[in-house]
Amino acid sequence: ILAVLLAVGPMIGWLTRGIHDVQGGHSCSLLVSGTVAKGLVAAIVTALAGLVLGAIASRLFSLGTGLACAGFCYTWAAWNLGTVEGIVRSTGGAASLITLGIEGAVLMVIAAATVHLCTRAAASVQPSDPERHVPAGIGSVLVKTSPQGTGLGPVLVAALIGAVAGGLVASIFAVNGLKGQSLFAAIAAGVACGLAACSVAASSKITLHPAAPMLGMVVLALVGPMVAKFMHGSHLVEMMYQDKLFPLSRILSADWVAGALLGVPIGMGWAGVVLDVRSVEHPEPV
Repeated sequence: ILAVLLAVGPMIGWLTRGIHDVQGGHSCSLLVSGTVAKGLVAAIVTALAGLVLGAIASRLFSLGTGLACAGFCYTWAAWNLGTVEGIVRSTGGAASLITLGIEGAVLMVIAAATVHLCTRAAASVQPSDPERHVPAGIGSVLVKTSPQGTGLGPVLVAALIGAVAGGLVASIFAVNGLKGQSLFAAIAAGVACGLAACSVAASSKITLHPAAPMLGMVVLALVGPMVAKFMHGSHLVEMMYQDKLFPLSRILSADWVAGALLGVPIGMGWAGVVLDVRSVEHPEPV
C-alpha cells in the first residue's frame, strides 16, 4: 500500500496532470479533454497498474489489500482531474455529460474485471470447501455461494438495490464539486452499495463476490451525468451557477472507480461477508 501511495500513485498523478482541456486548463476527465491521446494513455496505465498491483497484493497478502492498492491508483488519477462544472464550461454545453456517463460505465466495467481477477488471485491460496455450491457461467463471477437452483435474478436485484442505496448516500455527500468531497461521496456510495447488496442477497442465502456490487456502481457511474443532462436540459448552466446540479453528476468516472474499489469491500465486511480468510485473526488454541 505504501508503494502505491508513495511511488506508483505519484507517477499516475504525473500522467493525469498532463491532461488539459481545450483552453489549456485542467477542467477535464480522463477521456473528455483537449488532449484525448494523453488521457487515453493515462487511463490505460492506471487500469494496468491497478490490475497488476491489485492481483499481486491479493495473492501475497489479502483481497482487501489488493483492492485497496487498485483503489489508490485510481484515487491518484482522479485527484488531478477537473470538476463537472469546469468540464461543462470548457466544452460549452451539456453534450459532454453523455460522454462522461459512458466513460464512467466503461471504467467501472474495467474495475469490475479487476475485482474479479483479484478475487481469483486471492482464491488460489484459500482453503477449498467442496460442499459449497457456485452457479456455472456468469454466476461464478458474481456469486460465492448460493442454494441449489438459485438463478441470477436475486443477485441482480441485490446489485440494483445496492445501486439505489449507494446513490442515496452519494447524494447526501456530493454537495459540491471539490475533489475531496467527490471522492468521499464515491467511497461512501461504495460502502452503502456493498452493505445493501450483501444484506439483500443474504436474505436469499446467497453470498456475493465483490464483483456483484460493482454492477450497482456501474449503474451509478452511467446514469449520474445522463440524468443531469435530461433533468436540467437547457437550464443546465443556470443550475450549475446556482449550485443545484444533480448530485451524482458531480462525481467523475475516476472518482466512482476509486470509491467502488475502496468502499465496496468495507460495506461487504460490515454485512458480515468474509472476503479473505487471511484477514481474519484466529485465536490461539487453549
